[in-house]
Amino acid sequence: MALSLAPLALGVRLSSVRGYAAAARSALLALTVAGLTVVALYAAAAPAVIGAQYDRAVARAPIVVSESPSVSLWYGERPNTWAGHDVTQAYVLGGERAPAPPGVARLPQPGEVWLSPALVELAEDDRVIAALFDGYRQVGTISLEGLLRPGELRAVVGIDRPRQWMYPISAYGTDEGPFFDDPLSASPVVLLVGGMLVVLVVSPALALLVLTAQVSAAARRTRVLALRTLGMTPGRTRVVVAVETTLVALPAAVAGLVGFLLARPHIASVPTTGYDFFAAEANVPISVLVGMPVLFAVLTTAIAIVSVPAVPRDTVRPLLHRPAPRRLSLLFAAVGGAGLLALPFIPDFLGGQTGTFVLTGATVCLALGLPLGAPALVSGAARRLARVAPRAGGLLGFRSSAAEPGLAVRMIASGAM
Repeated sequence: MALSLAPLALGVRLSSVRGYAAAARSALLALTVAGLTVVALYAAAAPAVIGAQYDRAVARAPIVVSESPSVSLWYGERPNTWAGHDVTQAYVLGGERAPAPPGVARLPQPGEVWLSPALVELAEDDRVIAALFDGYRQVGTISLEGLLRPGELRAVVGIDRPRQWMYPISAYGTDEGPFFDDPLSASPVVLLVGGMLVVLVVSPALALLVLTAQVSAAARRTRVLALRTLGMTPGRTRVVVAVETTLVALPAAVAGLVGFLLARPHIASVPTTGYDFFAAEANVPISVLVGMPVLFAVLTTAIAIVSVPAVPRDTVRPLLHRPAPRRLSLLFAAVGGAGLLALPFIPDFLGGQTGTFVLTGATVCLALGLPLGAPALVSGAARRLARVAPRAGGLLGFRSSAAEPGLAVRMIASGAM
C-alpha cells in the first residue's frame, strides 16, 4: 500500500515546490483554467438568455386579424434610426379596456406614450430623441416583460386614428406575423454573437489549454528522466504528473465557477458587440455548473499527461533545445497584426459589424499565433544577441532565453487572450 501511494505523495510534493519559475508556471495554468471556465459557463448560459428573449418576443407580438367593423384595436410599428440610435415606435389605437402589450399597464390613449427605461435615459441627454415625443405625455415606463433586452429603445404611442401601415389585431402572443421580432433570426448581431462563442470559446480554449499544460514540459521532461533513471515505471510517472497538474487545475476551475457566480449579476452584455441581455436570465443548469470545472480539470490533466511521454531509462535528452520554426503560427500572428492595423481604414459602407468581425478575427489569430510562434522567434533572437553580448551576465541570460523561451511569451499571450 505504501508503494502504491508513493506516486501520489510525490505528485503532491511537486505541486507545492517553491521557486519563481515553478510559481509562474502554476499561476499561468491556474489563471488559464479559471478564465476559460468562466467564459465556458457564460457560453453555456447563452441558450437560456436567447430562449427567454424568444418567449418575450412571442408574448408581445400582436395577432393580426381581418379588418371588419367589429375591430376595435389597431397596431403598427415604425422602426427608425435617429442620431445613430435604433428606436422602435409601436403605435396603438383602441379603447381604455382594449388589451395592452406586455410591459404596459394600460393601452395609451391619443397623446400618451410609454417609454422603455433606456429610451427615457437617452431622451434626457439627446435632444433629437427627446424631440420625437414632443406633444406626447409620458404616462409610464415599459416594464421588463415588454422588452427583449434592457438596452432596447422602444416606445408605445397612442394615436387618434389608424394609419395605412397599421393592422387590426385581436390580442398579443404569436410566433408569426409582420411584427414578430424573432431573436433567433439570422440577424448580424446574433450571427456575430454565435460566431464569437464558437471562435472565442472552442478553438482558443483547446489551444490555450494545450499551451498552458505544456508550458512546463521541459521541466517535466527533466523530472521524468530522473524518475525513470531511478527505476519508476511509466505508469507511476504519469500518476505523478496527473496528481501534480490536478492539484493546480481543479482548484483553479472551482475558482472560475465562483468567479462566474459572483460576476453573473453584474455582467449583462457581450463585449464589442453591443448585444445586451438581462443578467438574471444567464442561468446554467446545476449539472453544467458542477460538470464544467471537472471537465476542464480532467482535460488539462489529460493534456499534461500526454505532453510527457514515457522516457526510456537509457535515453539522455539535451536540456538546451532549439524550438523549430512554425510557419503556420507565424502566419496567424501576421494576419492578426495586419487585421488590427487595417481597422481604422475599413470603409463605412461595409457596416459597423464589419469592424467587429475584423477585430474578433485579428484577436483570435494573434492569440493563436503568438503563443505558438513567438517562442521560436524569441529563441532565435536570443541566440543572435548572445553572440554579441559584451558581458557574461548578458550571455547567460540570452542563453537561458534561447533554451526555454516559452514561459514569458505564453504568459503574455494568455493574458492578452
